[in-house]
Amino acid sequence: MFITLRSLLTQLKLLCWRPSTYAQTGEDLILEALSGEQKITSYLELGGCHPVYLSGSYKFYRAGAKGVIVEPNPLLARLYKFWRPRDAVVQAAIVAKPQNSITFYRFVAATLNTTDAAEAKQLVAQGYQALPTITVPALTPEALLKKHFSRTAPDVLSLDIEGGEDAILSAWPWDKANARPRFVVLETLSYTTRTPYVARIKAMEARGYRVAASTHINTIFERIEGAKVAKAKRKA
Repeated sequence: MFITLRSLLTQLKLLCWRPSTYAQTGEDLILEALSGEQKITSYLELGGCHPVYLSGSYKFYRAGAKGVIVEPNPLLARLYKFWRPRDAVVQAAIVAKPQNSITFYRFVAATLNTTDAAEAKQLVAQGYQALPTITVPALTPEALLKKHFSRTAPDVLSLDIEGGEDAILSAWPWDKANARPRFVVLETLSYTTRTPYVARIKAMEARGYRVAASTHINTIFERIEGAKVAKAKRKA
């Protein structure tokens, strides 16, 4: 996949872009306010998309933080390495069950890219232009945490993979200290149906998190210190 002249000009334009927020609906500003004096120094983004535009972590990167970005799109993964050399970039898709690879459905609007076949089919039916699919490496939550966060959890976990979030959240080892970030940012409004994911919010509350803020599209959950979490049932 080659970088076009238009794409290159876009990157040059972004070098001069200095907004107060880089996130989709100001989530970085909200997290900054919620964290207070205990500043955010690490993050884990599952489905990073662009390293600057609509990024929930770039503001923290610019302030000195660093983290791990899981992004299946090869071109976008390379852009992260250019824009954010301190971050660890994993060019793979997050999956609930162990498997070597998975089909990645791509769209002209890269923010809609997904590994969820049903989600991709619905997007096409709504008129969004699809690109040829590719096969990408796959990684489970436990394998990812074991390699990059074996001792302590990131300050922020952001999950935005356009379908399949609930399966990942169910597979997440919430009972382990290194898997319980201080904040979790989740999409809680369906892009295709525009209906809220009420069950997703209740599930996070059952995992020992409370709703700290909402931007209508996304919800920011904060860890409740001392909350008891039932150990997840692992399948052999």
